Amino acid sequence: RQEILHCRWWLGLELAFIRPRMVVALGASAAFALTDNNAPLTSRRGQAEIGLHGGPVLISWHPSYILRLNDSVARERARRELIEDIIQAARMDVSF
Repeated sequence: RQEILHCRWWLGLELAFIRPRMVVALGASAAFALTDNNAPLTSRRGQAEIGLHGGPVLISWHPSYILRLNDSVARERARRELIEDIIQAARMDVSF
């Protein structure tokens, strides 16, 4: 987390320059970097939150997390959820 806190200013500059309509945070580290919220992803996945940059952040699973799941049913469910989240982010009508 120290690395995230140390480098967050740079991320803020990039987001201010690019001004994305939506940012998709893949995994806990990205979600924390963009929202400063350490709450578990299980309660936040698939939901849009307001990021530190003032714009929307949709939170989902990191692909490497999905690949490490040992249970094939859980792995397939998480894979489907990630795909659904990306589709949801693309369809959201947002601006800031």
